[in-house]
Amino acid sequence: MNTGYVNIVTDDELTLIKLLARSMNNRLGYILMGLKHPDNPEIKYVHHEFNATFWSAVEMLLELGVSSASCSDTGLNPLTFQEYNNVTNQIKTYTADDYPQYFSISSGEALEERLANVQAVEFRLLSKVIEEFLDLSTSYGPMKFRCERDMVFFYEGDDLELIQSMSVNGYAKKEDNGYFWTDKIAPMMAQKWLWGEKDANLSLIDQSFVEFQASSIYDSLSKDPSKIYDVSGCSICFATAFIMKYWNGDDWKERVLSDPIMTFDEGIAITLELRKLLGED
Repeated sequence: MNTGYVNIVTDDELTLIKLLARSMNNRLGYILMGLKHPDNPEIKYVHHEFNATFWSAVEMLLELGVSSASCSDTGLNPLTFQEYNNVTNQIKTYTADDYPQYFSISSGEALEERLANVQAVEFRLLSKVIEEFLDLSTSYGPMKFRCERDMVFFYEGDDLELIQSMSVNGYAKKEDNGYFWTDKIAPMMAQKWLWGEKDANLSLIDQSFVEFQASSIYDSLSKDPSKIYDVSGCSICFATAFIMKYWNGDDWKERVLSDPIMTFDEGIAITLELRKLLGED
C-alpha cells in the first residue's frame, strides 16, 4: 500500500544532494589548509579546527561517502562513516592521538568518482545536507549566500547549477532579478537559527488555522509524550523546524514529506500558540 512516505530520495533530490556535497567540499577545501595525500595529489586531509560548522560539514560529507576520516593528516588508514562512528563512540577525548580528526577533501576525478558513488540516499538525510550547506555557505568562504527572507540571495556564479537544482526541488524560486528562498527551506533555515521569530510576518495569517493546528498538536502530545521534548523547552526556531518537518496536519509523520503543510509564518504562529497551550507563554 502506498502510504505517501518516501524512503529514498528522487532522482532530482539525489542530484541536489550531490551538488550540495560538491559545493561544501569545495568551500571547505578553500577555507581549510591541509596536506596532500602522498599517493593522490587530488586528495588532501584537513582538520576541522574544532569549529562546529566545519566539523558538522565534514561529518556530513563523510556520511555521504564523499569524504573519509583519519587520525593522520596524510590520510593513513582512512575510515568510513561507520568506522568513524565506532571509533569516536569509544574514544571521548577529541585530542587523543587515536581520535580521527582529519577529513579528506577531494578535487578533479577523485571528487567526481566519490560523488558518482552517492546513490540511494535515505530521504531523512536530505534536510540534514541542506542544513549543513546553509550553515557553511552563509557564514564562510567566497561568495557567501544571503539567508534573508524576501531578498535575492543569488544572481549568478559558479553555483548556478546548484541553485537551479534548488529551484527544481522547490527550495528556491527564480524571479526577474534573481533567486529567492521559498518556505520549503524554512525548516532547515530555522534548524540552523538562520530564520526565527523576527523573520516571520504574523499579520496576514489565518488565525483559525493556527489555533486548530496548535490544538491538534497539543492533543497529540498525550498520545505520544516523547514529542513534547521536540516542541517544548527548546527554542522557537527548533520547535518550528520540527513541526514543519514532521506534522502532517493530523498526526506526526514517520518520515519527512517533501512539502510542509504550512508556511514559515504559520509555523512560527503555531509554535507560539502551542507554547500558550503548554503554559510556556
